[in-house]
Amino acid sequence: MPAHRVVANLGALSQPQIDALRLAFRAGAKGEALVLESEVADLLAGSTRANRRYLDLAVLLDCWQRWELSALLDGLLDKQATSLSLAEVVLPLVLQRCSAPGSKLEAVGWLPKTALPELLGLDISAFHNSRIHRALDTLYEVTGPLQEVLHERYQDRDGTYGALFMDVTDTYFEGIGCPMAELTKTKTEMPHKRCLGIVLLANERGYPVRWKVVGGKTKDWHAMGGLLEDIGQVPWLKQTPVVFDRAMGNQKTVRALKQAKVRFVTAAHVTEIESYSKKVPISALADIVLDGSDDSYEQDIKRIAEAARRAGFEEIHERLFAIELDVDVPASEQPSQEASPKRRRGRRPMAATHLRQARQLAQRMEADESFGREEAAVSLGISLEHLDNQLALLCLAPEVQERILEWGERFPFGEARLRKLIKLPPEAQLSALDEQLEALTVQLSTTSGDNAGDDDERIGPLRMVAYFNPQLFVDIRRRTAEHCEKLQRHAAQFNAELAAAKRSRSRDATYRKFSAELERLNYLGAFDIELEPLTLRSKTGKTITSFQGRFIRKEQEWKRRRRYDGFVLLLGDPLLPQSARELVQLYRIKDIVEKDFQSIKSAIKLRPVFHYTDPKVQAHVTVCMLALLLQRTLEQRLAAAGHPMTAPACIEALNTCHLNQRRTANGSPLYDITQLTSDQQAIVDALDLRPLADEQHVRVALVPREPSLQEPSR
Repeated sequence: MPAHRVVANLGALSQPQIDALRLAFRAGAKGEALVLESEVADLLAGSTRANRRYLDLAVLLDCWQRWELSALLDGLLDKQATSLSLAEVVLPLVLQRCSAPGSKLEAVGWLPKTALPELLGLDISAFHNSRIHRALDTLYEVTGPLQEVLHERYQDRDGTYGALFMDVTDTYFEGIGCPMAELTKTKTEMPHKRCLGIVLLANERGYPVRWKVVGGKTKDWHAMGGLLEDIGQVPWLKQTPVVFDRAMGNQKTVRALKQAKVRFVTAAHVTEIESYSKKVPISALADIVLDGSDDSYEQDIKRIAEAARRAGFEEIHERLFAIELDVDVPASEQPSQEASPKRRRGRRPMAATHLRQARQLAQRMEADESFGREEAAVSLGISLEHLDNQLALLCLAPEVQERILEWGERFPFGEARLRKLIKLPPEAQLSALDEQLEALTVQLSTTSGDNAGDDDERIGPLRMVAYFNPQLFVDIRRRTAEHCEKLQRHAAQFNAELAAAKRSRSRDATYRKFSAELERLNYLGAFDIELEPLTLRSKTGKTITSFQGRFIRKEQEWKRRRRYDGFVLLLGDPLLPQSARELVQLYRIKDIVEKDFQSIKSAIKLRPVFHYTDPKVQAHVTVCMLALLLQRTLEQRLAAAGHPMTAPACIEALNTCHLNQRRTANGSPLYDITQLTSDQQAIVDALDLRPLADEQHVRVALVPREPSLQEPSR
């Protein structure tokens, strides 16, 4: 019988090594001699001595080096009289956060199992727990200057910011926490945790620009306002739109943002929209009744979208519409009509939109004789009188028309004022318009100054843009319809239980049973509960008092709650130059900072925190922010190369490619790397890092170390 015995496990071999083995086996079968290259012969005679995590860390290290972060960190210190510099300690901690997040103590045992000592030329005997804690204290001291030089580096590499985004998250401790931590409930509703808040200001690429650690009970608007105060009146902040979520949309915080002179963009909470403006065109959608069936979903969305077009909304795409409202003071601050009879009222100016429509209609009517005034009016869903008012804008001087289109949706005057310009000679129209625009600008700045000085409780003029999402409108209406049906089912279920009661029920307890369901759905003010007494007889003839109840919807309140379904009201600084379309798109990408928080909470594992002093906790946050920078840099490079994927997915794909150290037959060390998969090769090619996967390059670039001597003591 043939006998088989495993002589040696050769591990992953490169294709040339496999081909050499095949040649050797064929030569042996024929009794022929074969001379192999010394490299292959040495490998076949040796054995694997160590296997270390390599390719994912090498790619992250390349991202670190592209920002020259080691020189940046070490440059913040006057001198470093230690065996390892600050950067040499922080860098492994940052890469650990990206690839295998754990405690700082775990980093001491993790580092020798990786190829970082070879990649960095690092003396790992100096990388111990005491050195890490000293480095974290130093990192805490230089965090302020670090944020400033990072900002300068971003602008040197990428130019000025297109936008900035600010948000707040939290982290918690296992145990007593640090002195700054406060016992409270986390944002994910985890009770009785020692928490800290973290404020992050990120740019449009997701790079962390500024961050700050605050107490766990600090309100979001106080935390964000505190970070703005820390930054101060720097030019790059004053000139860049800063996007906040709805936490900054109440009147108190909007007033603070205006006083801080920030080019802010935020959104009003749906319950506060009318306190800012009563000009959101909700009437166009108020009477639309949805089919509500499973088959009519897409058709309902199309019907709502068409209604938005007829109402004058600008279509950003088929499921998003925007409309520019007047630059005005909040509705709650406007004086009464008697107190200010000359206050401008009426519809919002749409001169730019109507001028563009008039040009398009004129071209079409000129090209198609069958397309007349009646057809044009029907196509726009307007009256002939309204159409004539739009076409009259074409009588303006060409220079005036171009000026209106330059302002776009921000043009502050209506068509009535422009029709007065038509009466002037063409050569005088532009100068007259410019004088009116300059006078309005002076009026706005004066009003803003008056609010800041004489009446600090007034907000002053605000840029207001409403946008509408037809799909969100349909989803909300369907969900609320389901809630109403659910309430009726609960009422029927409660009534069945009450009708089968074996003992008397109190009115208060029964009422609470019904109201608990309303409270769960947040409908307490939208429904009345009507209870009717019910008399029952038990089997023994005893009288049992029970009730039958029902939910009665308050139609007036229900309509009030539903009036802004699908709408968002954006609030901004009146000097923002962006169009309505641009502001909507800007606000809708605010999830950049939310995704940053998701990354540092999940992939980077910001929480829970295991440090127990304020400086080390804040240094831990800085390490997480640097890890976030590397992840965003990696994602940007992959996207630019046409190979988009998230940083965690990329790291997971690369982490099976290890650095293997072998001892050859003559006792000399030899390095090779695990053969790359097709996915790994595609990533390496996209990042233009092919040398990292070249064994010859690896053997020349990396100096082997003896595994048994470098393992941490147990």
